[in-house]
Amino acid sequence: MKKSLVLLFGLIIITGSIFPFSFNFYTTPLDIVKATVIESVKTCTKVPVYVPGAIGLETREYFENKYDISIALDYRFCYYTIPGCVEDLVSGSNVPEFVGSDNPNEMMLKTYIEHYKISKSDFTKAIEKEKQAYIALGYNLDSEDYELPNADIIYTFNNELINYYYRRA
Repeated sequence: MKKSLVLLFGLIIITGSIFPFSFNFYTTPLDIVKATVIESVKTCTKVPVYVPGAIGLETREYFENKYDISIALDYRFCYYTIPGCVEDLVSGSNVPEFVGSDNPNEMMLKTYIEHYKISKSDFTKAIEKEKQAYIALGYNLDSEDYELPNADIIYTFNNELINYYYRRA
């Protein structure tokens, strides 16, 4: 009897059960959390998150005076522009003219990329080359005026995510 109690007690300590293998007839809240986190990690694509204040924002008047344009600035300046290095990816005499989008809440560059089917690889190379030129010229890349577009955000093609990332905050 004493031997069987020791064996039974040993099985409980080792397996958490009186059975030599574990039967789990219930799920604990911790198990649910673990499963949710594991599933989230498997299915989630990591995208950068804009930290408010990371880019020094300029006033609307600054851009109106510097570029002689009128702009609402609901989003940061690069939301409304197409860098020359990206335009160079599709330049040519037989390239159809880009009109843009009628939707003011759709990033012009995203629409341009979709319209001309620019690969993320080509886009990233062009932006990296532009970045190196900006650095060589001494431009402050943490300034709104010289902020370069983020391929990981734009290539989600998710307007809600893009708009949130480029909000003026």
